[in-house]
Amino acid sequence: MKPKSRLYVHLSEDIETATKVGSRHGKPVVYRVFAGWMHKNGFRFYRSVNGVWLTKDVPTKYIKRETFDEKELAVVIKEIRCILSLAIDDNAVIDRSDRIFELEKKFSWKVLQQGLFRLLLDDSLASEEYQVLARVFWLATEESRDRKANGEIKLKFKKKTIIGLLYYRLYDNKDPYGLIWNVVCNLYHLDYCNSEYSPFEDEKVVNQMKKYGIDLRKER
Repeated sequence: MKPKSRLYVHLSEDIETATKVGSRHGKPVVYRVFAGWMHKNGFRFYRSVNGVWLTKDVPTKYIKRETFDEKELAVVIKEIRCILSLAIDDNAVIDRSDRIFELEKKFSWKVLQQGLFRLLLDDSLASEEYQVLARVFWLATEESRDRKANGEIKLKFKKKTIIGLLYYRLYDNKDPYGLIWNVVCNLYHLDYCNSEYSPFEDEKVVNQMKKYGIDLRKER
């Protein structure tokens, strides 16, 4: 985020204020700025007399999308569902997950990721369809690694939500391809064969799932 014609980037204290300010210029999308992290890393913040927080710029690593356009999400979810409904054959998981990940070019990864979360929370999908969604996350982590190696901007992942929802849907005998462990290892840079990480013992993952009304430890 850059100030462009202004001297500083203008920041609001809460989502409500940010939404109100953004509504002056059309339909708002709110981003959270990790100001505390920025301050620890040497960034300076100032507060104007009318309560607006100011800073010179905000690098992308300190930004997280907080709200989404529901109409846009409905469109991406509809397109994912259409791909999931394609005829099943021996390569169905691979083919459909590739097609779904291609939607990242059309909608952006942040929007596609949110659409995938909505579908992982949908109880009406079949186990095989959840496997397709899991492979999309694996493709995304592989792509992000390649982009980093090429000096390009990496994809941003909501790691705790991804891991929690995948284990919620595919733990035990519903993950014949070992997809979720591949995703976990890619997200946390773990040794595939020797790591003893368990999301059921990860308080951050467990607490994140509680926000969705899911008791992950009961799913073991």
